[in-house]
Amino acid sequence: MNGLPDNSNLPHVNKPETITGVSVTFLIISTIAVSLRLFVRVRERILGLDDLFVVFALLIIAVGTILTCFMPDSGMGKHFWTLNHHMIIEYFKHVWATNVTYSASATFIKLSVLYQYLRFFDFQLRTARRLTWWLFGTIAAWGIAFNLLALFSCTPIRKNWDWEIKGHCIAWGSKDPDVFFETWAAHNATNMLLDILVLLLPVPFLRELRLQGKSKAGLIGVFVLGWIVVAMSIGRQVTLSTNRAGTVPILDMTYHTPPIYLFSVLEINLAIMCASIPIFWPLVSSIAANKILVVNEVEI
Repeated sequence: MNGLPDNSNLPHVNKPETITGVSVTFLIISTIAVSLRLFVRVRERILGLDDLFVVFALLIIAVGTILTCFMPDSGMGKHFWTLNHHMIIEYFKHVWATNVTYSASATFIKLSVLYQYLRFFDFQLRTARRLTWWLFGTIAAWGIAFNLLALFSCTPIRKNWDWEIKGHCIAWGSKDPDVFFETWAAHNATNMLLDILVLLLPVPFLRELRLQGKSKAGLIGVFVLGWIVVAMSIGRQVTLSTNRAGTVPILDMTYHTPPIYLFSVLEINLAIMCASIPIFWPLVSSIAANKILVVNEVEI
């Protein structure tokens, strides 16, 4: 058949149960983590901006998760050339919205962790605090820049999903495959770099923090989960680069986006857990220790 796409021999894959299952499961886990965090902070009466930032991140990613769960109905997992006009419009509406939610939530999580560091770093650790504020400002500027790019990638905004109207598009909204891919890759690469910087920032000052055993265990949990988050970013970058965000060998982004979105969902939700573990871990470990003690006494 003339004009048949090069990847027409590939099977039609659209597994909403996988996308929905992973997305909803990790959203529930991250919601539990944030709830435990807030419980501890309210009980101790020490709510701060870091808690507000992580709540913003959770609310935003909840919206993004809901949108992601609807995306298989608009063509995610199917070949682009099989979609009708209505599905294409709905798909790109979701792409635009999820780009905004992903960029915003990634920013708020990093800001939450950095503001949390300021609680650990007393005023004697001037270098640590200065580095934290410097990175805080850098990430805030990065977040504002990419959020504006995501939100106003096309003027008018409607042109993000309605290609027939007049307007102008850049970055994620560009119809140039190279520009489209480069925007995805640039955001993911800088996001990954900033994650690593946030993760490594407290390392030189660990000896001076004088954390108690349970707090140290929580911090170890942060490092472990933090590197898993970085691994998710690497996986996302590899997937993006393999098919240049679904634009090579032909334009078929709907078919190639499921792994990219799953990596994104895992990354953001694990990052939320990473930001919350140090807060509630001492409480959880204390409860667990008390239960073990009671069981041992009964057995004796």
